[in-house]
Amino acid sequence: MREAAIRLQKNNTVDENDISDLVKIIKGEKQISPDLSGLGTSVATSNTVRLISLSDVKGIDVLHPRKPLDFGSDNLVLVYGRNGSGKSGYARILKKCCGKTTNPLKHNVYDNPPHEQSCAIKYSVNGTERMQQWDAKGRSIPDLSSVDIFDGAVDKFYLTQENEASYTPSEMHLFTALVDVCERVFAFLNAEQSKLVSKLPTIPSKYQSTRVAGQYAGLLHNMKQSEIDMMTEFSVDSATKLKDLGERLNVADPAVTAKKRREVKTQIESIKTSIENRLSVTTGESLENLRKLLKDATQKRQISLEGAKALGIESKLEGVGHNTWKALWEAAREYSTQCAYQDESFPHTGSQARCVLCHQELDAVAKERLLSFETFIKGSLESDAKVAEAAFDDTIQKLPKIVEESEVRTRFQAAELDEALGNEIWTFIDKINALVAKIQGKAIPTAEENTIPSVCAVLTKLSELITIAESKAKQFEADAKVFDRTKAQVEMFELEAKQWVAQQKDAVLTEVKRLKDFQKYEPWKKDANTRALTTEAGSASEMLITESYIKRFNRELQHLGAEGITVELVKSRNVKGRGKYRIQLRNAKSPYTNPIDILSDGEKRIVSLAAILADVAGQGGNVPFVFDDPISSLDQDFEERTIARLVELSAERQVIVFTHRLSFLSILTKAMEKSGGSLKTIYISSKPWGTGEPAEVPFFGKGTKEALNTLKDARLNALKTCYAIGSDDYEILAKAICGDFRIVLERIVETVLLADVVQRHRREINTMGKIHSLAKIKTADCDLIDKMMTKYSCYEHSQSNEVPGQLPSPGDLDNDIKEVLTWHIEYSQRKL
Repeated sequence: MREAAIRLQKNNTVDENDISDLVKIIKGEKQISPDLSGLGTSVATSNTVRLISLSDVKGIDVLHPRKPLDFGSDNLVLVYGRNGSGKSGYARILKKCCGKTTNPLKHNVYDNPPHEQSCAIKYSVNGTERMQQWDAKGRSIPDLSSVDIFDGAVDKFYLTQENEASYTPSEMHLFTALVDVCERVFAFLNAEQSKLVSKLPTIPSKYQSTRVAGQYAGLLHNMKQSEIDMMTEFSVDSATKLKDLGERLNVADPAVTAKKRREVKTQIESIKTSIENRLSVTTGESLENLRKLLKDATQKRQISLEGAKALGIESKLEGVGHNTWKALWEAAREYSTQCAYQDESFPHTGSQARCVLCHQELDAVAKERLLSFETFIKGSLESDAKVAEAAFDDTIQKLPKIVEESEVRTRFQAAELDEALGNEIWTFIDKINALVAKIQGKAIPTAEENTIPSVCAVLTKLSELITIAESKAKQFEADAKVFDRTKAQVEMFELEAKQWVAQQKDAVLTEVKRLKDFQKYEPWKKDANTRALTTEAGSASEMLITESYIKRFNRELQHLGAEGITVELVKSRNVKGRGKYRIQLRNAKSPYTNPIDILSDGEKRIVSLAAILADVAGQGGNVPFVFDDPISSLDQDFEERTIARLVELSAERQVIVFTHRLSFLSILTKAMEKSGGSLKTIYISSKPWGTGEPAEVPFFGKGTKEALNTLKDARLNALKTCYAIGSDDYEILAKAICGDFRIVLERIVETVLLADVVQRHRREINTMGKIHSLAKIKTADCDLIDKMMTKYSCYEHSQSNEVPGQLPSPGDLDNDIKEVLTWHIEYSQRKL
């Protein structure tokens, strides 16, 4: 606050960069200035503001003027127009662009929505003109925020709500400025803090009643890491327990499920045994033994073949002793012993013996050769070879069978193995299949060439699954006897909630950090609290504002002739260094009665007018005051007092009044003439292309003196031109001027000669301050009026066809109008 006060003293304001610096000071990111000199100097500033024109209106109300609404240089401006001419549309634009309302401006509801709503606003600040193309859907214009506006909504504002005095003495500006700075700093901090939005996922509704849900919802900024870890931990045991509970709750018949678990256990054990059996093939010892058996069989067969070669030398054909030959020999043996020579040993070489293959009778040489062949077959070399080969074949037969993947996968499914474990086991089995195939092909790899993967982890996992299956089987057997399902359901929900929260650990850590960052702003925002300033400002305002504001209100009631209305302005409270005031009924027996419910429409209007005048009368600076139909519901006394106050107010600031009352125009014109001031009258009308079109004030809206001057100058000059050239339009223009001159004469009788004491179509007779003027009337005055009325009456009435009235020449008209105008000026200045 010291730093803010120093900057206010030096610069008379605090901009956004200053606010950013003050926030850094609160956060400890920036050092404060040590210079405290000059504190207490007023920071009040005031500007002279004038509204110059409104133009280029687009998409607002039904306004579509082709010419700008030019307020001119006079301090009092009256914008006059009939109902529906666009006055309220202009007033709404001013109210919106000056920031006096947040209500959006309407477009022409009978047309399609416009692409834009805007207008050009020309104004001056301290003599410097500025033009702004204002977007009606955007922000108000800061330069015009001090413009005061009075309309029908002010009644409700002052009579039903608390308000604060706009005028602040220079001694109070430091308080109010510091309060504003504190609020801006608070808003800056609050805006930053509000960006720290929680992104913590919402826990599913079904877990809302769990214990862990309460912990999750109650995260704090000061939680320790160990507390977070404990809340978000979900162990393997918890996961297993959750799965088991789910299975137990989903089982309809625990006894049947227990039996099935044991069947699964049997399948797993079978797979484990199969793996262990296959592992025996992969050992170095097993492979070495196979190589030895193969080598022994090979060597002994080779020796047997070498022996067969010797026998083959004596034979007439090649290949004796080879496997094909042996197969042929054994087939011949079987045929001989089972068919040809069942009772004889093989080979049969007895009398008349024949070859069992070619059926020729054997000679001595053939018999000897067959006997030598049998001797070879039954010899030790061949016997050794067969024994060695049989040993190798037996070992091969004991190897695991090569199995198809589909068969293995079926067993995995029966054992309820997961896909990953099944894939790992099949990889092992597939390698074993390849190894067996190689061995069967007598391509036995060395220990170094063996690429069978390790299955220790697989076997361990299978052992665990066997244990789990057995454990589950026992559990289901126990459940078959007794099972508390409700308790199990609660426990499962708790575990599920725990698991869900564990999955949000990163989000929990982020949320705790956010809460820590969020909490940092609380003491910072506390530093921007305005309570102390409000207390101090409240004490000062009692001395400097309250009494002055109430006096101004009472004075305005007197100026407006409303001191007889039993209302009073009282202070209700202080808010952020600013006093709040309200209007209440004075001496009411029911103190909480709202004045707006008791006062008449006229009384409400005059009291609210007094309130706003009192509110802004003490302000420094020269800013416009805009009145939208200020005399609505007022009687003539209040109307005249209001007009007098507007004239008085225009001496020190620009006053712009919107009205549809022709009488108001007339009275205001006279009041300004009496005060010696000048009045700019703007007439607006509705045209085919839209409302709000500025135009010349209609003839009936002008005062009698102004109307006579209009006839004498503009219209009579046009008539003279037509007369000079012999235009056929002369008769039409001349009749119009004669008729309007006759109307002005009638108004002169009412407003000048009879001093507005009586008027046609008006019930009231106004004598106060007027009736004495009737004493000024002389016979010559009556003769002049009578003469002119008689002369020009014929142009207001139907004429005889035989004796039509002759139109006067331009010269006659000029003389008559000048004569009446000269009399008007003399009579108005005539003393009693």
